[in-house]
Amino acid sequence: MKKCSKCNGRGIVIQEINQGFFRLQTQITCPQCGGRAIMAESKCPYCAGKKVTSKQIEVEVEIGAGTFDNSILVKKEASDDYPDAKSGDLIVIVKTIPHLFFTRIGSDLYATVNISLLESLIGFSIPISHLDGHTILFERNDPTKPGSGYIIKNEGMPLLNENGFGDLHISVNVIYPSLNSKEIQRLEQILS
Repeated sequence: MKKCSKCNGRGIVIQEINQGFFRLQTQITCPQCGGRAIMAESKCPYCAGKKVTSKQIEVEVEIGAGTFDNSILVKKEASDDYPDAKSGDLIVIVKTIPHLFFTRIGSDLYATVNISLLESLIGFSIPISHLDGHTILFERNDPTKPGSGYIIKNEGMPLLNENGFGDLHISVNVIYPSLNSKEIQRLEQILS
């Protein structure tokens, strides 16, 4: 280590600014040694004298079951390290990927199932594959009107920091068949 040549080992330098008839002098931190008053005689071959190197690491962050979209999680002192400074916090913003079948609102899940006209009249049994892999059997043995809504308790998302689950809300969409004139006449005979 050697004494800084710019500040002569004081850690500060005098900066002079001339403004017409006035000369302004201020003390500033030495830009060469950063106020440390001493410098290394030669630069480190790994960090080029910056006292830090760059490398990517994996940081494990626990995301609790039921965490909401845009939640902010903080991992204390897990960000970059710098000399003479405390490590900062790593801030993680949770972004959820939209699902093709389920929509999440709070801790509840929403889904729409399509059934045929026949199924709407005589009943149906539809297996629904849940997000965690288990199967829910959605069954109706009575006629079902288009747009009917049903709630299956405790089949939504896990409640954040609590025991239990939200609910699964299912809306039923009836798909009507395209009929030719002969089929329409036959249907009229059956229903009259």
